[in-house]
Amino acid sequence: MTSDAARDELDLDAIEELCGSATPGPWHVRNLDDDHAMNLVAVSTVPDTGRAERWPGFDHRELIAATLVQQPRYVDCADGLWDQNAAFIAMARQVVPELVAEVRRLRRLVEFGAWPTAGTTGTEFVMPLDDEMLVYFREMADVLVERAGIGRAEAVARINAVYGTRESVAFGVGLTSEGLTVLDAGEVVARCAHT
Repeated sequence: MTSDAARDELDLDAIEELCGSATPGPWHVRNLDDDHAMNLVAVSTVPDTGRAERWPGFDHRELIAATLVQQPRYVDCADGLWDQNAAFIAMARQVVPELVAEVRRLRRLVEFGAWPTAGTTGTEFVMPLDDEMLVYFREMADVLVERAGIGRAEAVARINAVYGTRESVAFGVGLTSEGLTVLDAGEVVARCAHT
């Protein structure tokens, strides 16, 4: 499977919808006891108390999933990784939505970095720039890094998104110092911070 095929198969909207339809987080690992005072490892909407409550001394409606129920033994896994599996399930509730957001952000960066002109202009920007404009665009990136608190790659991608439109790149329109109004730092952040 190629990376493009894998990316096309990853339906972020469906993943996000599934996350949104699940019980709200955070989720926690709980170590409880079943009715025979044997281990019950579960994922819950409330934190573990450390008291290993015995059934029926805990509210079963707080449980999301179980990775071990020993008596009767109807939830178990052959590898004995009950605690690790419960920790993974609990962590996924918080992390999967964050990963979806990160994939979306990275896709946006790749989109602006993958233009046919990327790398052919001799700079990190997708549009041809004269020396004066190159200095200016690099200063814009510095302002975004400093004031918007983003990384340099993302700052460049946002500048490319605002100024390096597909139309201007496709028609070979370059920006010269005469072709762009110089913005102050506040205007740079306002134009690029939410791209």
